[in-house]
Amino acid sequence: MANARFSIAPAYYAGSEVTPEVTVTHSGKTLVKDRDFTVTYHNNIEPSSYYNSPWVGIDGIGNYQGYVTKSFTINRANISSCTVTLSDESLTYTGSSLRPTATVKSEDKELTLNQDYYVSYRNNWDAGTASAILTGTGNYTGSVTKDFTIKPLDSSRYSASLSQYSYTSDGTEKCPDVTVTYGDKTLAAGTDFTVSYKDNVKEGTATVTITGSGNYTGIINTIFTITVAPGKDDSDSGKDNPGKDDSGKDDSGKDNSGKNDSDKGNQNSSTPGNNNNNNGSTSGNNDQNNNGQNNNNTNNNSNSQMPGQRFWTTLPGIFHKSSKPT
Repeated sequence: MANARFSIAPAYYAGSEVTPEVTVTHSGKTLVKDRDFTVTYHNNIEPSSYYNSPWVGIDGIGNYQGYVTKSFTINRANISSCTVTLSDESLTYTGSSLRPTATVKSEDKELTLNQDYYVSYRNNWDAGTASAILTGTGNYTGSVTKDFTIKPLDSSRYSASLSQYSYTSDGTEKCPDVTVTYGDKTLAAGTDFTVSYKDNVKEGTATVTITGSGNYTGIINTIFTITVAPGKDDSDSGKDNPGKDDSGKDDSGKDNSGKNDSDKGNQNSSTPGNNNNNNGSTSGNNDQNNNGQNNNNTNNNSNSQMPGQRFWTTLPGIFHKSSKPT
C-alpha cells in the first residue's frame, strides 16, 4: 500500500457518523474495497475543528499489504439543505411583531434553536409578506429564508366613533371627525383608513363610510342626523309685525274712534220731538209719538213732511236717513 494513491470524498456533518467514500489506486489500477483493502473511520461525527480531526485507516488485504492513515474533513452542514417549516404561514396584523416558530430538520434529526441555528425576522410588523431568516451555527452554516404572510386586520376587530352625531342644516357639508380604535391604539386617518361622506348637506340621515387601508381592511358605516333649522312659519297669511297683522282688521267700517258708521243707527237726535223713536224723551210727546201725529198721520209719517225737510224713516230696528224731493 506504500505506493498506492488515496482520495476521500467530501464529507458534511449529518449528526451521525460520516463515512465518506475512499478510493485507492495502485499502478493505475483501482482497488476494490473489502477485497483489496478495508477502511475504518475515526472522529467522524462532528465537523473538523482544532479539537477534532477525523481520519481513516486503510488496511491492505489479499494481494495488497500495508496499513495507511489518512485525515479528512467533515464540513459543517449547510442549513439550506435542511427542511424548514413554520408554525403559521398566514397571520393577521396585531400591531406587534409576529414571529412564527420555525422547525428545522436534517433528515430525521431535528435541529436545536440557538445551538444549531438562529432565527431573525424581517418585515414582520405590517401587513404584507414577512420573512423568517434561519442562520446556521455550531455544526451548521449558511442560511435559509422562509416567507409568511401578514393579513390586514378585518373591520370586525376595530371600532369607529364620530365627534358629533347631530347637526342643524345650514346648506353646507357636515363632516364630523372620525376616530377609529383597535384596542388601546388610535388609528391614523389617511394611513390606516379613509373616510367618505354621503347625504351630508340637507336635512335627513347622513352616512359616514370608513374604509380600512394598509394594515386594516373592510368597511364600517355609521350615521348622523341633520335637522331643519328653526325659521319663519310660512303658514301665517298675515304680516308678522306686531300691530300690522291685516288678518285682524274690521273692514265693515272705520276703526277710528267716533267714526264707526256701524254705530250711527243707534244715535239719538239732540232736538226734542224730532226722533220718532224717542219714547218719552220730551214731556207730553210720548202719546203723540206712539199713537200718531197731526190728525191720523200714523201710517203717513214719511208723506207729511215739508218740502226739503229731513225726516227719519222707521223700520223695525233699522234707521235710515231719507229726503223728500220738492
